[in-house]
Amino acid sequence: MNNIYFNLASSFLENEIQGIEVPELFRSTSGHLIDFKNISESDLDIESAANGIATVQRWGGQARSRISVGEHSLAVCSILPDHYKFDGLMHDISEGILGIDAAKPIKSLLPDFQLLEERVMRLAAKKWGFRYPLPAIVKEADIKVTKFEWKYSILRGRNEDEIPSDQFVKDEFLRTYYQLIYK
Repeated sequence: MNNIYFNLASSFLENEIQGIEVPELFRSTSGHLIDFKNISESDLDIESAANGIATVQRWGGQARSRISVGEHSLAVCSILPDHYKFDGLMHDISEGILGIDAAKPIKSLLPDFQLLEERVMRLAAKKWGFRYPLPAIVKEADIKVTKFEWKYSILRGRNEDEIPSDQFVKDEFLRTYYQLIYK
């Protein structure tokens, strides 16, 4: 293996890990430790959620071209009437908080995960003020965007120059979030 990271890791591993304890908690990018068994509104912060939603990949990471949950959420938001845009932007925020977009065939096998995702969505809706359960119009927009993604990210794939960076998606998600809440 000719990767500098792996070469360094193997060389210094023993010295570098002395005394390191990895907590049994989830660490958000803001540094907050979250116990998902006892999650509360105070565990949620929009910056960490935006980072998660920008980096978590749709379709279990198996698309021909990369597409993040954040890119998907921005697309859903963009096709909705003004009154529903915030709901559309936030409709998958639990995936950014949990750090996973479990594909439906997998999610259907994980009832405990479904309960956790439901709890996180309810807490997020209460904290940030979007409607949950989601209005039908948001679900319809989600389906339309999903079909578009199926065609252009799964079946065909996009050119690399058509794929926004994670940082761009995070920044655009936060810009849209703040624009909508201060409207």
